[in-house]
Amino acid sequence: MNQVTQFSGDSANLVLYWILRQYHGKFDKIIWIDTLGIFNPTALPLPSLEKTAIIRAFDAEGIQDAIHELESDLCQNEDVSYALFIDSFSNPLGLLMAKANISYAHASMMSLGRQLRMLTRKFNIAVYLSTSLVYVKQLRINKPALGSSWPFCLDHSFILQEDLKHNKCQLVCNQSRTSLLGTTQLLLWVKGSFVHESLTIDLYRCKLNIQV
Repeated sequence: MNQVTQFSGDSANLVLYWILRQYHGKFDKIIWIDTLGIFNPTALPLPSLEKTAIIRAFDAEGIQDAIHELESDLCQNEDVSYALFIDSFSNPLGLLMAKANISYAHASMMSLGRQLRMLTRKFNIAVYLSTSLVYVKQLRINKPALGSSWPFCLDHSFILQEDLKHNKCQLVCNQSRTSLLGTTQLLLWVKGSFVHESLTIDLYRCKLNIQV
């Protein structure tokens, strides 16, 4: 569980809700950092909400403060299992890059990324991020936002290939430090949320869950 996993796409936040519904029983404490002001408690079951703390942070500094507070809590509760969800991670970083010096914004982004990876290596915590996609005109493909340096801060990165016409989505792993690269997970839209017919990727352990 001690890994940083990113999901990129228009509906990436729905994947975070899905993971929280699926795995909330694995964690003692859950932190959800809401950078867009759109957290929807009705999308989650009551048992998961009872152990979830919601933090509003609309800029990079707010995320930084929340991570510092989380680290302090982790130091005092080393035997407790945590999950951290940030929705959306790319939005406040994008705003910072738009209004500040690019070098400063990039340094802030990488500092946050290193902190998140450090927390997963030192403590019993899993980190899940939602980010946007950007269209690369020269290559005619969509890629996760935040540039070419950011992936070095991640353990796994998934892209949502959405099929709105047929109410389904392919969750494709485009980067992994283990054996997940190229694997896919079919998600179906039901009443505005994701469900799955057969879970083939364990997003708690982030390894292939072979079904016989």
